[in-house]
Amino acid sequence: MTDGDFVYATLGYDIARYTQNDSYNVYRNQIEESAFSDMVLSEDKKSFVTASESGQVTVMDVESGKIIKQPKPLNLDNIYKLDYKNGTIITAGQDRRVGVYPKSGEPYAIKSNFLVYSVGLSPSGETGVYSANEENHLQLFNVKSGKKTDTLIGQDSVPSTIKFFNEDGFFSAGYGYTVYYWYLKDINGTK
Repeated sequence: MTDGDFVYATLGYDIARYTQNDSYNVYRNQIEESAFSDMVLSEDKKSFVTASESGQVTVMDVESGKIIKQPKPLNLDNIYKLDYKNGTIITAGQDRRVGVYPKSGEPYAIKSNFLVYSVGLSPSGETGVYSANEENHLQLFNVKSGKKTDTLIGQDSVPSTIKFFNEDGFFSAGYGYTVYYWYLKDINGTK
C-alpha cells in the first residue's frame, strides 16, 4: 500500500482500498451479506481482520483484497469489537463470548456472564483483556492458556474501547467522560 491509500468498510460489509493519488478504488469486495462490525490492521500493514454481525472473522490481504482465511466462527452472533496483534485475534461478542484465535494453537472461546463489548491484546499477543460484567470490570487473561488472571475494577462506564500502548499498560474508555490508564506492573515490577 502506498502513501495516500487507505482501506475502508461500509455497513453493508463492502471492503475497499482507495487511492487518493488517482481517486479510485483499487478493489471493492462484498465479504458477506451480514452487516460489518469492526476492522483492525496488522502492525506491518500487510493484512487486516474484519468481523460481522454473523460472528465470522475474516483475515484479508491489504494489497489485493483477497481473503487469506476465514476460521470457523467462535461467536454465534454479532461481534462488537476485535483486536489483532502479532498474528493473534480476539473478538468481543454479543453472545457473551470472547473468541480467541491464537497465532499458534487451537482457537477457543471464553464464556462471560455478560455481553462482551470490547477486547484488547498486548503488542506481543500474549495478554488479553475484555469487558467482563455489568459492573464494568475488565478481565485479564493469558492468551496461550486461556487462564483468567487479574480483574481490574474501577471503570464507571461500559468499556467500549481498549487499547494497549505496551506490554505493561493500556487505556480503556466507555460511554462516560473518562479515559482510564491501567498499569499492569505492581510496585515490585511484576505483573
